[in-house]
Amino acid sequence: MSSEDSKAIAHRFVLEHNQAGYLATFDDLLAPQCTVHEYLPGVPESMNRAAYEQFIAMFRSAMPDINNTVEDMIAEVNSVAVRWVGKGTHTGAPLMGVPGSGAPVTAHGTYTFRLSGNHIVEIWNHWDNLNVLQKLGGMPGAK
Repeated sequence: MSSEDSKAIAHRFVLEHNQAGYLATFDDLLAPQCTVHEYLPGVPESMNRAAYEQFIAMFRSAMPDINNTVEDMIAEVNSVAVRWVGKGTHTGAPLMGVPGSGAPVTAHGTYTFRLSGNHIVEIWNHWDNLNVLQKLGGMPGAK
């Protein structure tokens, strides 16, 4: 596998991982033993694939129209870093403890992927969740 192959896998994950067909994407791209690291209050720092599937289902129920774009990528054969932007509308279930408000949300973040063969085996996701929480009205600050 080349660094370009790794970039293609990471790119597809970022675009598809929170879309309606995310389970099929997970089947194609994530190793069964994949570990995902999310850094949000109330969410375990490390999740196995089943827990991550539940996390994405919760996120989709809060922002069903969420859509990501890839801004930049850096890759080695087994490692990829991606800078991304996500946009959606908080129309559904609570997100980070804040009830659905119809507020538009833009988040910026970075993913770091570790790959083995043609599968992602570990993911680290860092994003501006404090900024998002402010936009949702969950804490004082600019909207």
